[in-house]
Parts: sequence; structure tokens; C-alpha cells
Amino acid sequence: MTVYPNENPDWGSVEADVGTLTDALAAAERVCSDLEEQHEQDAGQGNED
Repeated sequence: MTVYPNENPDWGSVEADVGTLTDALAAAERVCSDLEEQHEQDAGQGNED
């Protein structure tokens, strides 16, 4: 499985070996959640003018 966050391949991709569609959906949700948290942290570090 390859996950493209926000359907934008420029952001990179994540590959995971999963056995079922349920596992694939759980992995995609976890990856996207982690990327969202990382983006929020990055945005908070440079925009304090």
C-alpha cells in the first residue's frame, strides 16, 4: 500500500505491508494523523512574527 497524504505525491509517500483492507485504512489514518500533527508543530515554530 502506498499512501499519498492529501493526494499530493510531492509530499512523499509511505509504504506499509498490510494483510487486509481494514489494516490498510487504519495505517492510512495513522500516517495522515501523524503528518497533520507534524505540520501543525512546524507551522507553530516559524510563524510567530
